Amino acid sequence: AQRHVVAVTTLGSATAEVMEEAKGTVFSHDNVQGLSEFLLEAVKAFKSRDESFFVRKHLPETYQAPIQAEHLLEVLKSTLSNA
Repeated sequence: AQRHVVAVTTLGSATAEVMEEAKGTVFSHDNVQGLSEFLLEAVKAFKSRDESFFVRKHLPETYQAPIQAEHLLEVLKSTLSNA
């Protein structure tokens, strides 16, 4: 699913960069106000059944579930063969 993911992390970090590429939302640890406002908007969208708030379309292929599942399978096979 192409869900809207939210991260609380250091701005400019690897996690923040991935989130931005994947069209997620990033808040710094000290941005309590911004996160609070975002969560209030999420609640409003939920109550009004605005599904578009929670879905991100046109994700880069790298972040699509089938690609991630294939990558995870490769990592698990490699880990098990080296155990």
